[in-house]
Amino acid sequence: MQFTDLESPFAIYDNGSGYVLPNVLPEMARNVLTRLTQEPIDDVLESLRNSGRLHLSPEASVQDVEKIWSFFLSLYLTEDGRDTPSVRTRIEMMRLMLNAPPDVAWRALRDRIFADIDDLSGWSRSFQKELGDRDQIWRGEDGKYYKNEDGSVYQVIGAKTLQETRLDFLTEQVARDFGTIRQFLQLFALLAVSEDYVAHREHYPTSMKAIVQDRKWPSLSHRWSLLQWHPVRTVIWRPWSNFCDPQWLAGDFLAAITDTLKIEPFRTARLPDGSECQLGPEFVMQADFALDTNLRIGEEEVVVLRFEGREFRWINASLESDTRVSVGLRKDENWSVAGEDLNRFLSVMVWEHGTPVAIKSGPIGGAKRALPLIISPRSIFSLKVEPTAPIHTNAGLIGPTEKLLLSIYREAVNARSVFYAFLNYWKVIEVVFPKKDARLAWVEKEAALLPLERERVRNILKRHPSVADYLDYNCRSAVVHVFRKPFIDPDSNEDFVRLKLDIPIARNLAKVAMRTLPAFF
Repeated sequence: MQFTDLESPFAIYDNGSGYVLPNVLPEMARNVLTRLTQEPIDDVLESLRNSGRLHLSPEASVQDVEKIWSFFLSLYLTEDGRDTPSVRTRIEMMRLMLNAPPDVAWRALRDRIFADIDDLSGWSRSFQKELGDRDQIWRGEDGKYYKNEDGSVYQVIGAKTLQETRLDFLTEQVARDFGTIRQFLQLFALLAVSEDYVAHREHYPTSMKAIVQDRKWPSLSHRWSLLQWHPVRTVIWRPWSNFCDPQWLAGDFLAAITDTLKIEPFRTARLPDGSECQLGPEFVMQADFALDTNLRIGEEEVVVLRFEGREFRWINASLESDTRVSVGLRKDENWSVAGEDLNRFLSVMVWEHGTPVAIKSGPIGGAKRALPLIISPRSIFSLKVEPTAPIHTNAGLIGPTEKLLLSIYREAVNARSVFYAFLNYWKVIEVVFPKKDARLAWVEKEAALLPLERERVRNILKRHPSVADYLDYNCRSAVVHVFRKPFIDPDSNEDFVRLKLDIPIARNLAKVAMRTLPAFF
């Protein structure tokens, strides 16, 4: 990374190279405000854009890199559509950010935005407000939503009161990176980081930098990253000052908005205490599952459903968590019953609604309780690969057979169903070894060599004379055929668990088979 000896908390990646950004954002912002009092706004913005477009090269000087801040100042000051704050409003907000220390400036900025929030956010011009004013939906004592139409009262599904709709709209504009209000918070946080770094340099590790957004994807957001010469585990870090964190600023602002609403805070709690959200008294235990699905049942967070004499408490997914289901169990019932009954229920749901629903994890069981025992947070992490060499496969050796293998392997990895995944992994082996006798001989030999699946292979051999025959007959054929036993019942918990244990064998055998071809060495 260029200029690593530069005293600054900021860095940027540009065209694959890293640069430490000089800590001069407040000074540059004040200089822009001065220019705006002396020059036409359009001229200043054009000047900032031209300066900020500078292409960085490995030979770039500190002065060149410093000009990158012009890009972000022009991004902030540019009005992006009629529903976003005007340039003059943006200038006014920037003056408030720079005219006082961060703690005083934040209160002034928050009060100014709050005083004109409907206009600044675009709510006053939104179609959501127009529909809310027209429909005048209200929430009854039963928690459901209603509207009057031609003198009759109708229950409404998929809409909320005007006040709740406004809160949802404002939350989007404050919490999301693309929100109109969020831009003010993002710039304020960058300025606060700069000021705090000067005042408390000892709090900032040299290897920790605020990485500002690549100019190819314009945004005022930043992320803290630990700079090391080799890949490291993800770490979470932030400066000691709350004012440096746009997430904290967003939370503080949304709390101020929520305090003005005439809604009891716990009225919309994620898990209400009402009996309608609890499993019935006949169920003394519960088994909890996490689901992989986009299906949502109703508008409430929780709904209890009954199917074939079993109760299922369905907790809709949120921004933080996957969909979860608690299956009620009677005294002395086996846990496997919960999995099979849930599978039958999900089979009907998939048939009815045509959207995928798969068990992601579970069961985790215990006594009946308000909150499920299983935790399935939606991950914000991802598999990070080196951008300069994301692919090592020899593309020049990929022919028709290799293309087919890659497509089948992709389907296996992407499959939500363990049965479909197993079938595709086995198809990979079939393509590489098309003759059955040679294929089974190869599988028998290679399965014994898999280092991580030795225990499962030993368990198979305790009940079956051949691993290859077992995988071909009791797994592949059982998935494909239903006219004779053994065949797979996708609702069967026993079949699901068995195939899930055998998937690693099939997956690793498929990898070994593909690597017998030159393209996949």
